[in-house]
Amino acid sequence: MIIALDVQHSGRVSRPRDLGASADIDGDSLKELHESEALWTPFYALFAQMRLLELGHTVYPISDGEYSERHRRVNRYNADVYIACHLNAGSVAQNGKRRQPYSAVFYDFRSKPERGLALAEAIDSRLGRIEEIGGNRRIWATSTKDWRRNAHYTIKGVKAVAICYEPLFIDATAHHALFTFEGMRQIGHALAEGIHAWAAQKGAAS
Repeated sequence: MIIALDVQHSGRVSRPRDLGASADIDGDSLKELHESEALWTPFYALFAQMRLLELGHTVYPISDGEYSERHRRVNRYNADVYIACHLNAGSVAQNGKRRQPYSAVFYDFRSKPERGLALAEAIDSRLGRIEEIGGNRRIWATSTKDWRRNAHYTIKGVKAVAICYEPLFIDATAHHALFTFEGMRQIGHALAEGIHAWAAQKGAAS
């Protein structure tokens, strides 16, 4: 299969200061950690790419251009799967209370269940095998009517089966142990092996 891995919050001409999720890691009310600058997203995407190549797939990495331009490019590639790679933040609310962090996999609400939902479920099940994540996971359809429209914006323009991948919270203590070489390998491999399992199931059904 042809898989496009898009490291978003980078290379956007119209929003050069778009750094993605951010976190106050020392409690001084200043944001010290930003998703794009920390480079964790391209790190786990690289592990996903290498694992997908090992499994026999073709991979196109993307990290530049407006999202609409990237989507058109992916359509020209005739990609089968498109992944918008992200990290999350917000485990600490404005009132200072901690929220339960989770891993999230979003799929296009317009996609048929055997496409978007099935791919999201395959990826999610692999994330569940990571000890620090376990049962703290979410699968959501995107939307144009509520907060999920942000996830929809990241994938809406592609013909491929599209996923917005939000595996970790950068400001969550429970996830800190995964911000290592080994942790990023696990996150990347969960993505790759979920895609591969869905592709195998899809092939068996066709």
